[in-house]
Amino acid sequence: MDEPTAGISPKLARKIFERILKMREAQGVTLFVIEHRLEMLFDYVEQVFVMHQGKIIAQGTKDEVVNDPMVKRVYLGGQ
Repeated sequence: MDEPTAGISPKLARKIFERILKMREAQGVTLFVIEHRLEMLFDYVEQVFVMHQGKIIAQGTKDEVVNDPMVKRVYLGGQ
């Protein structure tokens, strides 16, 4: 899914993600969601993949990805 909550209020976005989770559980499928609203996404995912210039630069749990030095350097401007 490519940005299923783009341009939607946070309240409605959470309802959409809750529905996505129910679909995943009911059908036993894996879903790949592209989302830029990380504060929303992190509440609903098990794994995170971070891409930069078309390549995966980090993957793991939300905590692993947020603390990854490459992610910090590329997206947060940190060291």
